[in-house]
Amino acid sequence: MNMEGAPIPPQEAQEEKKEISFEHVLAELNKNGAEHPETLELVVAWTISREEAVDAGPQETRNQRSVLFNIDRAQLYVAIGDLDEAENCLYDAKDQAQQEGLEDFVVQIDEKLRLLNESSS
Repeated sequence: MNMEGAPIPPQEAQEEKKEISFEHVLAELNKNGAEHPETLELVVAWTISREEAVDAGPQETRNQRSVLFNIDRAQLYVAIGDLDEAENCLYDAKDQAQQEGLEDFVVQIDEKLRLLNESSS
């Protein structure tokens, strides 16, 4: 609805829906933490947007988008200090990458897991 209470025409609604960048979400988490209400809203909105993007794109690259989404989610967990969930996201991404034969992703994820384990030691 617009300021006068009238429904927003579909084209205007589309224009109002802006893409939420990963970098913005990460910066807000680093600045405010996950308990901050607006930051939490931002994380939820970003997650929904990314899930929709994974499902909406071409089927032949869906698995790659899903793996990248899990890698990004892991980085968000690192930002709030939840290293266990970060590790879980990376292992999920690695399992999927291995099943799909995405070896470049497997190598990238292994490096992220190594760095995560070093930082938590």
